[in-house]
Order: sequence, then C-alpha cells, then structure tokens
Amino acid sequence: MLQLAVPPNPVFDRLMVKPLGLIHMTHGDIKRLEGALKVTLPQCYTELLLRYPAAFEENGFHFGDGFEPLSKRFFVKDIDRLIELNETAGAAGERLADEAPWPAHLFAIGENAGGDYYLLDLGSVIGRVLFFNRQIGTLEPCADSLEGFIERILHQAEEFNFWHSPHSPPLDASREERRRLMCDHVAKTVKANLS
Repeated sequence: MLQLAVPPNPVFDRLMVKPLGLIHMTHGDIKRLEGALKVTLPQCYTELLLRYPAAFEENGFHFGDGFEPLSKRFFVKDIDRLIELNETAGAAGERLADEAPWPAHLFAIGENAGGDYYLLDLGSVIGRVLFFNRQIGTLEPCADSLEGFIERILHQAEEFNFWHSPHSPPLDASREERRRLMCDHVAKTVKANLS
C-alpha cells in the first residue's frame, strides 16, 4: 500500500472512488506522463490521479440529450489527453496578454467548453489552480488548492444543470427567488457529493 508523506486530505478522501470499476492511473502511467512532458507533478495531484474522484465520473454537464462527465474535459484523467493539452497549452506562439512567454511552471489539468485551460501551478504544494482565458490571454486565479478546484467545478456543473433542467424555476419567478432556489439546490447536491 502507498504510504503518504503528508496526511490524507479529508475532502479528497470523501470524493475518492467508490467501487465503480473505474480505471485509475498507475505509478507507471504517472512516470510516463512526467517523462513525456519533462515535469515533476506535485504529490497532491498524483494522489488524485492514482485515486481518481468518483464524483468526476458521476457528475458532469447535461447537454440536451448527452452527458459529459467532468473527467472528459474539466479534470482530465486520460494520459494521452493530458499530454496533448500540455503540448497545446502555450504552443503555436500562444502568449499572455502582456506578451510574456508561456510560464513553464504551469501544467494543464483540463479545459472548459470554450477551450480555456485550467492550469496547475507545479510549484504549489497544495495545488493552486489558475485559469487561462485564451481569448484575451490572461491568467486568473481559479482556486487556491486542488480541493477548492474540485469543489468549484462540482458547483459549476450543478449550477449549469440546474438552470438547464425541467426543475429550473419559472422565468416569471423573481430574480431573488430563482437565485435562492438554485443556491439551495446546488448546496444540497455538492454537500451530498462531498459526504
């Protein structure tokens, strides 16, 4: 059994995989990923890849008839896709708005539907995550830790699904009432995923 050098994170532990037959990365997979991209991934991130959160397979975005789990795009677990994302991020002359070169300490862990990147700061022990808006070339804080990133992405998926579901409040409800109902729904759903 793997011995952790740091105490387990209670939020990660609550999100870890239930017996669903999910495929996880192995230590060999992580070495392949690090070797292909010539990076050293922080332990907080590799632990998540080794024990991938079931919440990212079970939850996602409902688009019309389809469902896209968070693992497909927002928090990628496929090695080849991670390599592709990181070879693309900052490639082809992509630069920050201030014309600074692409920072070497950033590692793409996912992207949104618009192709903007979620980037892990490789120098952060707790896994600070930044957001790169490709349209305007800015890096913005996304979450102070991977834990915060997970909670944020789960919340965004629930909020999106709420507004696009038949259970969404009627359009003639007041703005405050619609917001209150959405917040109550999202809080209950995210709490259920974290418990």
